[in-house]
Formats: sequence, structure tokens, C-alpha cells
Amino acid sequence: MKTVRMRLAQALTLSLAVGMTSGCWPERGSDNSGATEVAVEDLYPTVFLARSFDEFSQRFAPDLRKLQSSENDRYRAVMRGMAQTIAFKNFDVSVDDFRKALPSPDPFADLPEAGSDEFLKMFYEAGRDLLSDGGMTYDSIQKIGQAHQANAVTKYENALYTYIQALREKQVSIKQKDVQIRQILDLVSFIQPSVERDGAKLSVTVQATNSTDEDLQSLVLSVGAKDPSKSWSAPEAIGSATVQFDGHFQPGETRTLQFSVDGSAYKGGAISLDVTGLTTQSGFSVENTSMLEPLKVIEKLVQDAEWKRRSIGDELSRATSSYP
Repeated sequence: MKTVRMRLAQALTLSLAVGMTSGCWPERGSDNSGATEVAVEDLYPTVFLARSFDEFSQRFAPDLRKLQSSENDRYRAVMRGMAQTIAFKNFDVSVDDFRKALPSPDPFADLPEAGSDEFLKMFYEAGRDLLSDGGMTYDSIQKIGQAHQANAVTKYENALYTYIQALREKQVSIKQKDVQIRQILDLVSFIQPSVERDGAKLSVTVQATNSTDEDLQSLVLSVGAKDPSKSWSAPEAIGSATVQFDGHFQPGETRTLQFSVDGSAYKGGAISLDVTGLTTQSGFSVENTSMLEPLKVIEKLVQDAEWKRRSIGDELSRATSSYP
């Protein structure tokens, strides 16, 4: 009786085990159409770990060729990441670089052909630390390259900002010189100019006072007059004249000047005189236009540098997206 009970228990155990097995595992030929196949590399990306270039090249180059033939877009993205690392890992830029020319980014122009042995060597040298300590994947190559480029953009922007600040300081200095020149020219003043007209010739007589600290050799004068029909308007230019002095026009001296200009544009009205240039006996010469060209140049430099600072990131992105 005891033997029968033991056999019955064994039979029940076996039956239960078979039932559980058949419930957990599909039979041959069962429908698996709902299952999704996942590539091993999607779950576990290939890690390129190497402590020498030969070790890296022997494994990486063949894998790269397979990637190029199977997923060319991804291959190009990996090439860009490698090129970014080569070009920008040790990148630096200074203000002095911009004194010659503003950057025109073509960061990959001097690189060897993408994927060549020389290219791989350059990438290995740039990424040696990571490749020998933990390794790199295709995804990490792209991300690291992007990070190097973003860092280069920041360095460009910071250097350009410093350059712009230096330009603006120079601009202020030039404007101050322009003000000083105009102040010097204003030190020659005029009292009660009178005019006589003889056809197209306009003769001007005026008392001038030299309030500068220098003996003057000559003055360049701009002659203007208000249109009698527009008394509220500013004087309109008539012409200009250069007055040479016989003997020194000394500091503090007042003397009568006589000169003539073409009066074709003169319509009557009060005459105004402005000194637009002077030359001293010592040979020092200034004009009110002396700083116009430097001001134009510095303003253009500031505008170009500001534009470059705003656009440098986009320029690098365009250069990168077209590579290789």
C-alpha cells in the first residue's frame, strides 16, 4: 500500500512539471509573429578599447568599413565626430589671431582623407586616453566630437568678445582725438565778417583771433551762409579758402583777414566761417576730417567682429555638416 502511494505521488509531480513546461515554452511551429527581433549591437554597442594604434586600427578599421557599406549616414556622422575631435581637442585662439583676419572656419581643410590610416592615427592620438581607459563607441565618438566643437565655439566667442572690447576702447580713443582736433580748430574765432560781391567772386573781410598756443602759418576756412528765405535753417556751404599768413599769426593776436571764394551759390544773408584745418609754424597740421577715416575703419572692424561673434557657431556647424 505504501508503495502504491509513493508511485501515485511521483506520477502527480511529473504531470505537474510537464504541465508547467508546456505552458512556459511554445511548441515547435507555434506562431511567434508578435515578437520583435533586437540586434545585439543595439543592446550592447561595440566598444573599441585599445592601448596602441595597431590594436585600435586592426579592430576599428574593418568595423568602420562594414558600417560604411551598411549605414553610410551613420558612417559619415562618425567621421564628423572623429574630425571634430582631431580639429578641436587642443584648439585655442587668441585676440592676436584676429588682428590679422577674422576666423573663416574651415576646420577640416587640412585633415587627411576621412577613414585613411593617417586620419585614424590622428584620431587615435587625440582620443588615446579614452580609447585606452574604458574605450569608445560610435555614439560616444559623435558626442565627444560635438562637445569639442561646442567648446571651440565658446573659445571663439570669448576671444572675439575680448577683441571687440579692445576695438571699442580704440574707438573711444579716436573719438576723443576727433573732439580734441575740433576744439583746437575752434580756438580760432571770427568777429563781424563782411562780404562784397563782384560777379561770381565773393570777397570776405573778417577779424580773426588766434587763441591757440601756437604761431599759425595758415588756415583752411569753410564759408557758409543762411538762405534768407529759410532763416531757421543751418548755413549752407558756399565754398572754402586757404589763408596764408605773412609773418607769424601769434597766440592771442587779432588780425584782419581778407580772402575770396566763388560766390555763385551765395543768395545773400549772414556769412558764417569755420576753421576746417590749420598749420602751425612748427609744421603741425590738423584738419577736421583727420579722424573720419580711422572712425570708419574702426566702426567697420567692430561691426564685422560683432557679426562674426554671432555667426561663428553656425559657420562651424555648416562646415561640419558638409564633412566628409
